[in-house]
Amino acid sequence: ERKHYFYKILCNHNHLLRQPYLNVFDRMQKFNFQVLLLISVATLSCCEAFVRLSSSRSFGLQHLNSSPPSGMQNFIAWSPLTPNTFDEDDITLDGCQIAKDKEYLGAILKQWNAEERSLEVETQPYEYKDDEGNLFGRLVRRTKSEEADKNSLPGILLFHTGAGPLDVSLFYKAESLAQKFDCVVLICDIVSDCYGWGWREDRTHMSEIQDSLMADDASFLRLRATSAAEALSSVPEVDPQRLAAIGWCLGGQPILELGRVKSAAYSIRAMATFHGVFQRDELAPVLTDESPSSESASGGTVLICNGKDDPFVSAKDLEDSKNCFEANGWTVDLQQYEGAKHGFSNPAQEFNKDPAFGYNEEVATKSWDATLQLLEKQLF
Repeated sequence: ERKHYFYKILCNHNHLLRQPYLNVFDRMQKFNFQVLLLISVATLSCCEAFVRLSSSRSFGLQHLNSSPPSGMQNFIAWSPLTPNTFDEDDITLDGCQIAKDKEYLGAILKQWNAEERSLEVETQPYEYKDDEGNLFGRLVRRTKSEEADKNSLPGILLFHTGAGPLDVSLFYKAESLAQKFDCVVLICDIVSDCYGWGWREDRTHMSEIQDSLMADDASFLRLRATSAAEALSSVPEVDPQRLAAIGWCLGGQPILELGRVKSAAYSIRAMATFHGVFQRDELAPVLTDESPSSESASGGTVLICNGKDDPFVSAKDLEDSKNCFEANGWTVDLQQYEGAKHGFSNPAQEFNKDPAFGYNEEVATKSWDATLQLLEKQLF
């Protein structure tokens, strides 16, 4: 179309040039097409590269078992983590949604700001992998003038709710743990969410992923949980024989899976769940797979913090999960809290209109203190 358009202009100006210039114009058009094709390919390649980088949230995340190119050091540098990292009027961070709305964000930041903080804490995006693709986590640790010695610090895994890994409450809890203990925290990702789509009102995609995670005796979820433990274990300063794990809501499911497996590469000594969901169509207490990654585990202690008024956690679910942990060598401490609903640990649940949810400050404090005591005993 471009060729004929310009050729028509040329003919209108001088019809005598029509025939002599036809072949020349055809040749020019073919050459131009080749040039445009090359430009298009180059543009698409740049777009693809940009999408891949931007999907990692901070342009160039640290890959599991690999070192970043020297030119990318600034892109994956550690950055300070405080409540001031977040703008209370903006529910996004680096273009990624980190809260349901401003009320949710404000409730978390208010409680976060109320805590005493005497140490500097830093965070870094951390991309790791399993057999199915990339997962997008966050490392959190104390800021130090010198790197910690190799294998010198315990590691703590945090497993997210159905809102996904980009939840400001996870940043808050990770920073709080780093203030309390000299450790490395990994905010884990079990749904491969690097944008914050877990906050969407349409839950179709999240439901589909959860179904796939739970299929075939939760084999996919088990892979996601163990991949997180392996990723944290690979951080140089982390002692893989001193790991712990904490899960909220949906995050109770990967805690249950970690309780069913054993690995020579790492050792999980303590776990805790807050209003954790353990519902399964069928739960085999002991895995029958004889591979090294799924032998019966001889665990430490698991603390289950459950609200008695939580409609999403039945007595049968609690009994089945307790039996499963105990069958795999874990000591189970089941704490049942009167008057506590689902989400009792999250202050933002005060704004949740669903009567099944609710924040309970007394229970939140009591259960968190119990978790800190467990971590101190088992890891330090």
